Amino acid sequence: MPRLNVKSANDNGSQSFNLRLGTNKLGRTADNDLQIDHPTVSTLHCEIIWLNDAVTVVDRDSTNGTFIDGQRIQQGGLQPEQILRVGEVELTLDTPKAAISVPKLTEDAPAEALAPPPGTLSCANHQDVAAGYHCPQCEKNFCESCVRTLKLLKGHIHKLCPLCSAHCQPIVYEKKRKRRSLLQVVQNTFGFTEKGTTQKM
Repeated sequence: MPRLNVKSANDNGSQSFNLRLGTNKLGRTADNDLQIDHPTVSTLHCEIIWLNDAVTVVDRDSTNGTFIDGQRIQQGGLQPEQILRVGEVELTLDTPKAAISVPKLTEDAPAEALAPPPGTLSCANHQDVAAGYHCPQCEKNFCESCVRTLKLLKGHIHKLCPLCSAHCQPIVYEKKRKRRSLLQVVQNTFGFTEKGTTQKM
């Protein structure tokens, strides 16, 4: 909220007043919102109105007058750094500045490229998906969702390249052989069966 700081008040020392929203009465007596006990300040010297982020000063027929930057006013706007003088007392307006915190934006680390399952080729359009078809024309591999499916009469289905419309060939992956245990290797080598008898050669 805005604040009035007393710049010079002879024997009164340093004073400051927080303005409340609306009308603030300034004068010498205690029934004012802002009391400045100085002989040159009238009983009700002026009103200071804080409304819509603006501060307006209205003189109330004071004996020694109300001044903004040396000019006597009946009503006028008061800006920060301007000097308001009531009688012989000078005041300045202080409006705290709002602190705006701007978060520091950091670039997200690039996501690691995903690879298709081991032993498979990646799709030309989806690097993390295994390709199921190969185009012999443009030499690219595609997944099921990328190739164009053409259904003909009698149930014939053709898979076409999305780039050149050539017929794509299905990619056949060799199935990995199941690793045999040491016992199975010994049994096969020496002709033992699981029951312990030798197989006839």
